[in-house]
Amino acid sequence: MLNDSAMPSKVKRESLTQEALRRLRNTKRETPWERKAEILSEFSHKLMASGYNERFRSDVIKSAVGGYNKQCSRA
Repeated sequence: MLNDSAMPSKVKRESLTQEALRRLRNTKRETPWERKAEILSEFSHKLMASGYNERFRSDVIKSAVGGYNKQCSRA
């Protein structure tokens, strides 16, 4: 999803946060955080190539990690 698409910013943020969260959930819990960080870094690089600034990318990644930690603690 490109930054200059016609979707509202809130929708883009929620969709991209869910995508980052999906990537985390598709890894084993035993996977070291170093590898999970690599996965999120690759995703952040794709966001950068799509035109998103550093603050937006950081917010998306932080939201995804927070959501992932909440889901893990509930399970």
